[in-house]
Amino acid sequence: MKINTLIVTFILTLLVSLSLTACGSETESNAATATARQAKGTILLWHDWTGAESANLNSLLDRYRQLHPDVSVISVAVPGNELVATFRERTEAGLGPDVLLIDSSLAYELAQAGLLKDLGQRDDIDRSRYLGAALNTVRDGDRLFGLPFSLHTQVLYYNTELAPPPPPTLDEWLSDISNTRKVAFNSDLTEAFWGVPAFGGRVLNEQGQWVLDRGGFVNWIDFIKTVQATPGFIVDTDPARLRTLFETGEAAYYPGDSRVLTQFQAALGEEQLGVAALPGGPSGEPAGPILKTDVFVFSWVAGQDETNLAMTLVEFMTNLEQQSRLIVEPMGRLPAHAQVRYNQNLSPAILELARQSRTALPISFAQRPVWNELTSATSDVNELYRLALAGIEPSNQAVQQISSQVTEEFGLDRVEANLDSLCPTLETDETRDVTLWHSLQNEEAEALADISQDFTDGCPGVTLELTHYAFEELNQRFRQTVQQGGGPDIILQSTRLTTQLAEDGLIRDLTGLVEPAFLQQYIPNAEEAMRYQGRLYGLPESVEVLAQYYNTELVDDPLLNLTETSVRVNSEQQLALPATFFYGYWGFEPFGGFEFDSDAKLITNDQGLVAWLTWLQNARSQQGAQLTTSPAEAQTLFAEGEAAYFVSGPWALSRLRRELGEDRFRVAPLPAGPEGPGRPILQVRGVMVNANSDDVTAAIAVAFGKYLVTPESQTRFLETGSHVSAVVNIDLSDYPLINGFREQAKQAIVVAETSRFATVEQLGNELFDTVLTTDIAPVEGVAAFKEAVYQALGTNDEED
Repeated sequence: MKINTLIVTFILTLLVSLSLTACGSETESNAATATARQAKGTILLWHDWTGAESANLNSLLDRYRQLHPDVSVISVAVPGNELVATFRERTEAGLGPDVLLIDSSLAYELAQAGLLKDLGQRDDIDRSRYLGAALNTVRDGDRLFGLPFSLHTQVLYYNTELAPPPPPTLDEWLSDISNTRKVAFNSDLTEAFWGVPAFGGRVLNEQGQWVLDRGGFVNWIDFIKTVQATPGFIVDTDPARLRTLFETGEAAYYPGDSRVLTQFQAALGEEQLGVAALPGGPSGEPAGPILKTDVFVFSWVAGQDETNLAMTLVEFMTNLEQQSRLIVEPMGRLPAHAQVRYNQNLSPAILELARQSRTALPISFAQRPVWNELTSATSDVNELYRLALAGIEPSNQAVQQISSQVTEEFGLDRVEANLDSLCPTLETDETRDVTLWHSLQNEEAEALADISQDFTDGCPGVTLELTHYAFEELNQRFRQTVQQGGGPDIILQSTRLTTQLAEDGLIRDLTGLVEPAFLQQYIPNAEEAMRYQGRLYGLPESVEVLAQYYNTELVDDPLLNLTETSVRVNSEQQLALPATFFYGYWGFEPFGGFEFDSDAKLITNDQGLVAWLTWLQNARSQQGAQLTTSPAEAQTLFAEGEAAYFVSGPWALSRLRRELGEDRFRVAPLPAGPEGPGRPILQVRGVMVNANSDDVTAAIAVAFGKYLVTPESQTRFLETGSHVSAVVNIDLSDYPLINGFREQAKQAIVVAETSRFATVEQLGNELFDTVLTTDIAPVEGVAAFKEAVYQALGTNDEED
């Protein structure tokens, strides 16, 4: 029956096409208005809509038929994967439809093949009717190859019986996923691209320059690699399988195209189907799925009269009243009409789709060649992407190779940071002497001096005066001098100070001085660590984070999880584990987490603290487990070759290279616990600006902060051997030890190290010492710790 129906349909199509072609006028006259009044004839429309969406389309077509009873509209659905080839074949035979409703990507392909009419010279088209972004998908300069009808993009579907509305950020969403609340996730580049803008990335900037290599793409690939190894994420590239998992309730979430809205509503029911915008990135950037456009295009073989008649249908389908029906009668599509207004009485699904569409990215006609190359399933670009996801190719190297291939093929410029573009503009003969305080030592201090000299050499009129102070002395001097109206213009210092200086009003808010796109180059959360109350108070340069060292002469592999310690740690293979609040913080998350609300002065989650202290207390009796509240003692055990495993930061590298030898140890991620990987505190070193500095000095400071993360400057720092770049695009393949810390930093936790948190840390050190040197039950120790914290901070008993 199905085959017979198809045969009849194509015979009917052939007969109608022959008759229309035979009577078509070759005169290029602008007679659309007259045709609309006469409204007689036959219109053959091809489309690739299916199921419920096809029924909705036919409902709109019926409205046209009722108003134009003398016009026969024949609507033929052609499978999307066959449409281009079938249309090409029919057109070359002088047959085929008068008008097609297709995706703008197919319209581009047909236009490039010369199979569509150029509508650019018609003066009866009101271009202001259409959304500009939608019109640009079929507009090439003065040429116009179609008229937009509707828009669709990706949203986050969720099953309301299995999950609550999703949180707004990827990190929160990731922590919400479990084996009982799963995600059906499509990792195909086209389907997963929505996360690149969430990390600040774009393909091209407004000047048409290639910017996909600026960091956002790398960070998104790394995020997908994380979810591939996260329980609860079902990662595949088969959309049909993923949709089935969601429809059957095996998955609670599914990021997918809005055009399947009616399909999911039929499967789950409107009450059970939730629709939300896709989660945003760590810096507050929204997700940016591709905005797809359904467009009407006209066959070049159709006669002018037939085209004019078809134009009456298109004008009807794109008028304000019919376009409004797309949101009143939800089809998973939005109108392309610029004047449609959305009110709060509409379906929640449509309102969420409209909200998502505001951050969706349209692919213009001019951008289409680059996008097609980027997303082609058979291209080298896509293969590099797959290799990166598989861990075969480092993410940053894969993105650099992709960038080189695409920019070379299309002759695109890449955005390169250099002093000419970074240096602030000074008045003629104006000079600025800028002072900078830091705590770097030895080779790192020398590298900073060299970089500063290069900066001043390249920025006429600017000089930098560097002064070294130890960390605590710098903190005290800076506070005193700034409060007196003076102080250095810049400090290059850790986020251990950032939040406290910001809350005391001693450093300048840089949010308005740094464009968001610049921040995408940092590892996730690096710039968040330099924020206070959502505002940016520093420019990251490098990171400091705890990781796992292991001696390759004593053991072959690092500890993957804490369970392994019971069989792999012994008198010959010891574990040197510093156990203070800071050094032990990495164990909180894998045992259930620890949360301190600085504003409320409350510890809102101590589950991980209690469980981790319990584990540590039990580990005291294990042979080979060397737990100590002295980080220096633990470092000595490893440096002298007595311990096989050791937890510390990059600050230990210099001594270990000198005493142990670089070829005898490696750096790896911290061991995982029962609820996830070890996650230490992320500390970031960056440029902060004195609150007393004027605008010109602040501009110089920001320029210097940007210069510090250029490849040239970062190479200088890397040569010191212990400086961990905060920039994801810096290639660390020749620096495996440094790379180990940067990889660990991607799993680290941002902690707002306020003055109140400093109190928590101080009392936390006492807690660790008590639990590890006495037999007090950890739950009792934590209770006493919380009481001491609340007393020190003045927290009311009622607040707890």
